[in-house]
Amino acid sequence: MPQRNAESHFPTKRFVSKAANFVSSTIYPLIINNIQKRQKIFLEI
Repeated sequence: MPQRNAESHFPTKRFVSKAANFVSSTIYPLIINNIQKRQKIFLEI
């Protein structure tokens, strides 16, 4: 337990910024692509 506290104490801001960049660069476009594919399927039906 004390190790977790020590780890989460200082690199949190860097980790959050890296995670935000990762989400915005990979996961967000994947979600947009899925939405666009679903819209195309709905339009075809």
